[in-house]
Amino acid sequence: MRFILGVLLQQVVVNQAANDLLFYVEDRPMQVSTSLENMRINAKVEVNTTVDSIKSRDAIAKNMQKRVLELVGTDVGLKTQYMTAIEEATKDFLQAGSCLMLAHNMVVPTDAVKQSSTCIYEYKVWDAAETDEALKELLVLISKMKDYTTATLLGDAAQKLALSNFKEKYVEIGEKFKDDACTLLSVVDRLSALVFPEEWQGQIETMACLRHSYSEKYTVRECYGGEGFLNVDIEVGLPTVVKKFMKVTPLNYEGYELYREPGHIFAIDSTTNQLKYLKCNEGIDWNSDSMPLCKVIPMPEPCQTFLISEEISLAIAACDFGKYDPTIVDRLGDDGILIMGKGAKVREEGRNIPQKPPLVIYSNNVLNVEVAGETYTFSNQVKIKYPQLMFSRLDATQIAALVYKGSWGDFWRAFNITDYIQYIIILIEGLLAPVTLTTAIYTFCKCKNCKRIGDTVDENMQPRGSIPMRDLNRRLNFEQNRALLMKN
Repeated sequence: MRFILGVLLQQVVVNQAANDLLFYVEDRPMQVSTSLENMRINAKVEVNTTVDSIKSRDAIAKNMQKRVLELVGTDVGLKTQYMTAIEEATKDFLQAGSCLMLAHNMVVPTDAVKQSSTCIYEYKVWDAAETDEALKELLVLISKMKDYTTATLLGDAAQKLALSNFKEKYVEIGEKFKDDACTLLSVVDRLSALVFPEEWQGQIETMACLRHSYSEKYTVRECYGGEGFLNVDIEVGLPTVVKKFMKVTPLNYEGYELYREPGHIFAIDSTTNQLKYLKCNEGIDWNSDSMPLCKVIPMPEPCQTFLISEEISLAIAACDFGKYDPTIVDRLGDDGILIMGKGAKVREEGRNIPQKPPLVIYSNNVLNVEVAGETYTFSNQVKIKYPQLMFSRLDATQIAALVYKGSWGDFWRAFNITDYIQYIIILIEGLLAPVTLTTAIYTFCKCKNCKRIGDTVDENMQPRGSIPMRDLNRRLNFEQNRALLMKN
């Protein structure tokens, strides 16, 4: 009976429903470094070959294939038994030669450059001497078959055995030659593009000249050719002080959540269980990817205290909030499904989940989350021991207070006193504009009236103490008339 009851409970997502969500939810563990050391090492990649030696090896392989072809003749059985494998092996030899030629062309000797570091890593994946020695061994084997013919080969088991031994050796050497030569090309090609070969990491970490660490970041700075070598300068970022945290995702209420500066993330210190801000440096290219260099900033008090003690109203009063675009839906580190999309519709096995976001759902069944016409489907391959639904403990009044404080917080954070003064000046100018315009019009009209009065004064009035204009005119007429009479 207990077994049957347990099975039935597993079919339902909401085995428990709890209003346990407040202002944030724990996501996943993370490690950061608070101190980073920089080192330089030099790598030497051996590409010790020449164009002539590459062509010589190709010719040897072709000649050996030709000799085997002469031995098997036109016999179909011998061709099937020997030539198919020999031809494939010859392709390996020729492909190895092509890889070596390309690698050789990338390692053109340049002017001598001093080593950038006394810590030197030497990489040698292909050994020219070893390959040449193997070819000599093959030549010895095939030389012992110089007197063989197709006829003798068909009738002599010992000759067939000798040819079989040669075939196996030829195939083995060809495969190794191709693998080593083309691996060398792959490494040289990546280094030339300033890409660090990941397969080097385990070997470099064991070097005595490099301080032991983990999660190092290797950055290729420069490559230059040498005599049979590709020289590589590598910069190493070594995390020296490492701290463990639990990353935290703030819960979003109507667009508002706990405020943090741009580029900051919330985390809980695994040692002290205190909330912190992490400001991780993204501007250093030798910074470790898995263990980035971060500045740890304490969360101010009393906000942190009220968040940890889960005193909702006091936390809203003490903490800062801001407007952010919420994470619509995401899978947490413990396989819970976090839903914060506005208006999200959640279904599990045909069952509607009535609670509004933010929600965290732990379920062993398929969840469908629909937000703004988009559907997200989550299936869980990890068995959840206690399926449950978690929703917010904040009531409508508390959410309204959080949103109100967040909106005013955004306003004051965006507030700039210089802009404010400029707005005041513009406002004053706007208010004074009608007065200024009226004064200007009045002055203009008054000046026009004054001009008319002035014209009248010029014609009809004279300054005090002067002779009136009409008297001057009479005197002028009198003088002119008298002059005329005297002439007569």
